[in-house]
Amino acid sequence: MAVARHLFERAVIAGREVQLNVPTRELTSGFAPQAYDYTAGYLWMLALGIVGLSNTFIFVRRERKGLIRKRGLEEVGAIPSAAGQPPLALDAGQFEVSPKTGATVFYTPGFVLHKIGFLLISLVLFFLGAVRLVPDLTLLATGNRELAEVLRIIKIGQGVPEERISQDDQWRSVEYLRDRSSTYWNEFSFQPAEGGAPVAFRSAFGSHFRPLNPLLDTDGLPTTRWVYYDPPDPTRILEPFELRNWFLPLALTILGLSGSAIAGMLLFYARRPIPVPFVALTTPQP
Repeated sequence: MAVARHLFERAVIAGREVQLNVPTRELTSGFAPQAYDYTAGYLWMLALGIVGLSNTFIFVRRERKGLIRKRGLEEVGAIPSAAGQPPLALDAGQFEVSPKTGATVFYTPGFVLHKIGFLLISLVLFFLGAVRLVPDLTLLATGNRELAEVLRIIKIGQGVPEERISQDDQWRSVEYLRDRSSTYWNEFSFQPAEGGAPVAFRSAFGSHFRPLNPLLDTDGLPTTRWVYYDPPDPTRILEPFELRNWFLPLALTILGLSGSAIAGMLLFYARRPIPVPFVALTTPQP
């Protein structure tokens, strides 16, 4: 029975490589328990779409009733004056003048506290991204580069002790491929150029369903990946070609930096009086 089971598992693996389905009588037991409720996500997206569409129709209806209007609609639709001049400012130096005092009308944007809060939130995002990004960039610029070999694969499941996998055939078996509740981690080893004992470390990134790196490559040799390490402390390691190592820090840093620039500009003009450009109030005649 064990031999037949082993033959069946090998046939399933070989069939997957040639896109051939091997029939089996155990239909229901082959499905792993669902870890995520994808239907709930689809329903939430549908609900958000309905809310957005409803808001659009509400605004269109209120605009038709005259309760709200598009900003600048009257200015855009204004007809030119009799002299053929545009309805907006005749030149950059012409501004709105108060009919009572004859002085130029100024506008102060205000909302200083709101803009300070916007700036603080942007700085916090920038700080959170820089805390992770700066040490990695420093190690990338000043550290040494070395090839690290995959030593073993560690399988960690919920409520069970971790399992060490020393052959690729183990995690490629049918039983392992159907187990979607476990996480696979790679353990690497490299020899520092400065000498000393080899350094072994576990990758900071795991993967469901299958390991990120198999034990052997297509040529039958140990799988290798480039890593950067700190010569005084070889245990401080960076995996430069792992996308997840850069995505979140870069996103937070870019968002924080751009938000800080925008918030700083808004805060700079928050208490500065700005002259209001002249806008003709002429309306189109039927």
